[in-house]
Amino acid sequence: MSATDAVLGVDVGTTAVKAAVVTADGRVLGTGSVEYPTHYPRPGWVEQDPEDWWRAACGAIQTALADAGRRDMAAVCVSAQAPTLLPLDSRGRPLRPALIWMDRRAEAEAERLRETLGEELVRRVTGNRIDPYYVAAKLLWFREHEPELRARVRVYVQATGYLVHRLTGELTLDREHASLLSLRDLERETWSERLCEAVGVTPELFPRLVSGDEIAGRVTDDAATATGLPAGTSVTGGTVDGPAAALEAGVIDEGQAAEMTGTSTVLILPSARPRSEPALVAMRHAVPGRWLLLGAMVASGGSLRWLRDLLGEQSFESLTAEAEAEPAGANGLVFLPYMMGERSPIWDSDARGVFVGLSLTSGRGSLVRA
Repeated sequence: MSATDAVLGVDVGTTAVKAAVVTADGRVLGTGSVEYPTHYPRPGWVEQDPEDWWRAACGAIQTALADAGRRDMAAVCVSAQAPTLLPLDSRGRPLRPALIWMDRRAEAEAERLRETLGEELVRRVTGNRIDPYYVAAKLLWFREHEPELRARVRVYVQATGYLVHRLTGELTLDREHASLLSLRDLERETWSERLCEAVGVTPELFPRLVSGDEIAGRVTDDAATATGLPAGTSVTGGTVDGPAAALEAGVIDEGQAAEMTGTSTVLILPSARPRSEPALVAMRHAVPGRWLLLGAMVASGGSLRWLRDLLGEQSFESLTAEAEAEPAGANGLVFLPYMMGERSPIWDSDARGVFVGLSLTSGRGSLVRA
């Protein structure tokens, strides 16, 4: 690529799809963002409609291309929230809304896996604890509660894989998402027969594995019409948002660290070998031969969005301005952001958010600052 060649980056986040046209020398030529809803049908259940992802992606891509004033892209690179349970049928259509990473419905199934497999075995193989956050417990819930839909499953995909599929027609699973399924050996990067058997799946129910820098497919005519991208544009295999953020920040080697905040906040630590810590998330880095440990919260930015919507505000900018007028410490007001349970470090589905220190003098700015 020359310095003037451009790529389109697309991220399927928890609240929106963001797109950006970026040149090889790092200049941002155009951006676009389209929000979509998250659905909470029952306590602990958190779902999104994959068609909302696609509609938002089309809108964000169109806006970014128009903002950049160009359509010719060397490639499209995709990242996404993770992990997700999304079953597709034989025609590549979603069988149900996606159970996103925030969904905690599989707590009972996670406990059953603790009893049958044991935390030590699962951590030794996958690097991670047993928890509803990971896809394994969600697969067990799906098997037991929606058997009719499960019988129609052709393949399980992640959010990145779904967007790549809509853009190219190809079914793929990037290696970083694969490391968060809790079904694969983190070090050997192979499927664990015992873990797959425990939740009733086989490796054939997952797409072919691809690397983030591998060409997964090319933009189809239909996708070109929907997005404004030229047909035939290369689309890479994609990755998870955390490794993508670490790569962009140059956080590759041990001793470095990055912080990523969106709906959640994630502290990212790279490692030259697979490591496991009970309070953290272990996964593959987007950089070959590197792994990551993540300190991952659930609802930091998500809490701010909740407060924005509750107060009837349309913009984060106005809330930020009110918070800036408040002193550090928010006049003693403290907020615990456990709005959907919590991941690191407490891993508690029953944790709940709370304001401590409210008084009759507490205003909007204090709430936001806290």
